[in-house]
Amino acid sequence: MAFEHLSGLPAIYDRTPSAPENRTGMLFAEGRFLQGADLNELQGLFGRKTAALGNMVAANGNRISGAEITVALDIDADSPEVSPTTASIILAAGQIYVGGNVLAVEPAQFDLVSIAGDVIVGVRKVIDYIDSDADETLLGLHAGAASELEPGAVRTEEKLAWAILNDGGSGEFSQVYQVSNGTVVDQTPPPALEGILETLSLYDRSRGNYIVAGSQVSALGEDGDGNQVYSIAAGSANVLGFRKTRETAFTFRQSQNPELELVSAEVHTYSSDGGSAVVTVTRPPIDAVISAVVTKRVTENVVRGSVPNGMDELQHASVIAIESVTQGATTFDPATYEKSGDNISWAAGGAEPDDGSTYSLTYTYFAPADSIAFDNSTITLTGGEDGEAVLATYQSRIPRKDILCLDANGVPQIVEGVSARKGAPPPPEPSGHLKLAEVHHDWFGAPSIVNNGVRVLTYDYISDMFAL
Repeated sequence: MAFEHLSGLPAIYDRTPSAPENRTGMLFAEGRFLQGADLNELQGLFGRKTAALGNMVAANGNRISGAEITVALDIDADSPEVSPTTASIILAAGQIYVGGNVLAVEPAQFDLVSIAGDVIVGVRKVIDYIDSDADETLLGLHAGAASELEPGAVRTEEKLAWAILNDGGSGEFSQVYQVSNGTVVDQTPPPALEGILETLSLYDRSRGNYIVAGSQVSALGEDGDGNQVYSIAAGSANVLGFRKTRETAFTFRQSQNPELELVSAEVHTYSSDGGSAVVTVTRPPIDAVISAVVTKRVTENVVRGSVPNGMDELQHASVIAIESVTQGATTFDPATYEKSGDNISWAAGGAEPDDGSTYSLTYTYFAPADSIAFDNSTITLTGGEDGEAVLATYQSRIPRKDILCLDANGVPQIVEGVSARKGAPPPPEPSGHLKLAEVHHDWFGAPSIVNNGVRVLTYDYISDMFAL
């Protein structure tokens, strides 16, 4: 039947779920039967009204009292420097508004919760149906009446239990907290009722977004996985008129994502120090070395070809210059030969080795360095000739200014600016976001932080300004 009660109990019906929204009451006429379904519908319509009024003041998941949260990170005692990946989420008893009612919730603890990304913590509402089989006091009470000791109406009892979204539990879920990477996003204490705050926010929103207290940003450096780690101190801020409060610092990770510039064949001089040479690049910091070409010198035995004034091929490519040609005690005049690509040409005329004879030729050529290592500013090479050219091709990180903001939910976000070698401007904050600080990347390590977010001016601060 279409009007079966959501409890699924036999012989209980309710028309409320299918009743039109503008149905507000019921009228009972004399001489007509009173149906159990009528009483259920009357109760349902009244519940609609109370929920509508309650929702004007509060929203599902609003804390009325207590219900605090604590996140205890699971730090490995043997490796305390390793960032934890799980935590225990500890939740206190309290009262929470759900579905038009203020309901109690008992304390709970969830262990080994993965803290990567967002964890939504809330409550599930479970409805129990109690009849006289479970509670004998619900049997008819009046002695001598036809209803004495007869079953009466089934009672509903609504209970809340702490839960985590998508944990497979039963019951209607309402969000209370958002935990982002192990930090609670908003801990605004009760009573912070959504409907009232929405009304107040309309007036506060005209003042813009601002920091109320704390919320200073600091950079903690890299985490070993290519991310920069930031700490946002405990504090409170108003975003779009809503107060966002955190009782603990917020640790926030963001991939660095620098824009890279390809620097091709930058010229340096190989200066050996114990077999290796260190060159300092002109556009640090280095992100990656694509290639490092050094100048090498070789003396090679070459067999003269059969064509007079012809060419003989050399073994190595990228020949730079021929330095000398000898055969026994004879040193050939450089005017009689020249480099032609990766060959020696005897086309100039004059004395040359005999056809089929072997002669020695010393020349320089470009080749990859034997080994390459680099840091932010230098490339360390081996295998080159002292005083000769080095051609370094590398990718350089371009400086950039970002901003760190809070969005309308109090979640931190990095907004990237435009990369530029000089005068890189920070980006504007997106609509509905509060800027906490500028993040200046030179990519040599942890970025520098400028805490220049808009802060509320207290009367003490204003008084001090006028006293200057």
